[in-house]
Amino acid sequence: MFFLGFCFNGIGTAFSSGISSAFLYDTLLSINKEKQYEKVQAKIVQYSFIGRIIASAAGVYLYYMNPKLPFLLSAIANFICFWITFSLREPIQEKSISKSLNQVKEGFNFLFKNKIIWNTVIIFSAVNAIYDVLFNYYQPVMKLSEIPLSYFGIIYVFINIFGFLGAGLYPKIKSRLSWREIMATYLVVNMIASLFFGTQIAILVVVSIALLTFFAGSYDIYIGNIIHKTVPSSHRATTISIQGQIFMLLFLVFMNTVSFSVDHSSMLIGMIINASFALIALIAFLKIRRNELAILQAK
Repeated sequence: MFFLGFCFNGIGTAFSSGISSAFLYDTLLSINKEKQYEKVQAKIVQYSFIGRIIASAAGVYLYYMNPKLPFLLSAIANFICFWITFSLREPIQEKSISKSLNQVKEGFNFLFKNKIIWNTVIIFSAVNAIYDVLFNYYQPVMKLSEIPLSYFGIIYVFINIFGFLGAGLYPKIKSRLSWREIMATYLVVNMIASLFFGTQIAILVVVSIALLTFFAGSYDIYIGNIIHKTVPSSHRATTISIQGQIFMLLFLVFMNTVSFSVDHSSMLIGMIINASFALIALIAFLKIRRNELAILQAK
């Protein structure tokens, strides 16, 4: 049942990949408020972190009451969202001349002809893959750091507050840092967090998770804004979906490599390898020509 649950989760992720972000931008575009995309998306991310804070605080206690209760309530919440979705008004958008698999092929052709967007997709996919490896190791590393299980709920409330702040402060961060500096910061934080995870020192692990969550609050906002401003609506959802596909492929490679190293060597070695992935991505990013970055920064 656990395996089947993950299969359905994967199907849901595939169907939702790129849809919500494109839906929001096209809705704002239809009412001539597309310039407010980052502001609105930041608010949405903040609301999601508020939900996570509440769930983190309540989830542990509900689990102690009945281990099945948190999952049951999650299912009910998704069922409610399912019906709310049908009340949304779909925005007018450009229609692609292709359908199904041809549209994916058309999307790849579009990216190959737009090197700047293609480089952006690759780098952001790598950043998200490296981060997701760490995300999947949150609980194992906390356990190895000898943090009591009863503290996990408190820690998740704490780190989700950082995610809420990260989304809220994103506009100020963007106004003070260049695109190059923001991306370099993302990669450096992932690299340092990987090394801190490897130490299995509780305070370093918790601080790392807080920093990762803070910056995670702005990952999708930034990549979404760049794609929406540079890609026509006929290719928008497809481009975001392709970015999701590339991310998943990189994640599979990174996660399996790190997991194999952890299983056959140690957590420290596995995390050093993940830090190496971040370093390679950072070097590749810094080699992207400054004039290409300047074009994206201006958009």
